[in-house]
Amino acid sequence: MMNLADVLLAINELEIARTWFDRACEAGNLYAQAQRNEFESRLRQKQQTNVNSSHNFSQTMKEVNIFSDFIQAITMMDSLSHKSSIYDLNTLIEHAERGSQTAEKLSNALRHCNVALNILMQSESLSNEQETLFIHEFAQCCRIEHIAAEIPSIEIEKRIIRIIDRVFDRCSYDSNIVNSQLDEDVRVCYVVLHMDEPELNLRFLDSCKQNYPKSLIFHEFHAAMNVLLGRFEEALNDAHA
Repeated sequence: MMNLADVLLAINELEIARTWFDRACEAGNLYAQAQRNEFESRLRQKQQTNVNSSHNFSQTMKEVNIFSDFIQAITMMDSLSHKSSIYDLNTLIEHAERGSQTAEKLSNALRHCNVALNILMQSESLSNEQETLFIHEFAQCCRIEHIAAEIPSIEIEKRIIRIIDRVFDRCSYDSNIVNSQLDEDVRVCYVVLHMDEPELNLRFLDSCKQNYPKSLIFHEFHAAMNVLLGRFEEALNDAHA
């Protein structure tokens, strides 16, 4: 939500940028809450700069470049997932202690990712309870900052995909966990693991938005997939939804 708010602010969609920023704060995003004064200041500067000026998103290359930057952030995880970690938790903590909000956000996400991977390494065969906890921790990482969800090898990625499939089956056949926290968590994991398949993700996210209309992360991911496909008008429509 914060990423989308920043992009919308950069392309002069000021009111909807404020809406998405407020949604991020209301959803409990600590990073957004800490950045409120800075965001409001940038918003006022934009409003002052844009007096008597017009703006057309679809025809401005500057805006396309801004969305290209957003695409790079979204796809970074895919390009890094099979390489050594680019984030050192201790270094992030040091920068967070010096006041870096970005480092604090990444370190929080990385902690959840590390917990998830530690659960995964406990056994070759996890119990249902362990799989549930793994999915929750991995989803929490993805909610905070999905590029911190680094998967150390292709083999581990395949194992995670198998866990996601099994949990999906459990959610499908057990009426007690349909539209549950577990069901929502596993959907978040699925989307992040399929970032390189935006068309597939868009179709999947349509059902996620129907099942969880108040879960803003699915709306944000839907916009992100449209950005990846170059459908910038659709991405803005997602933001206005």
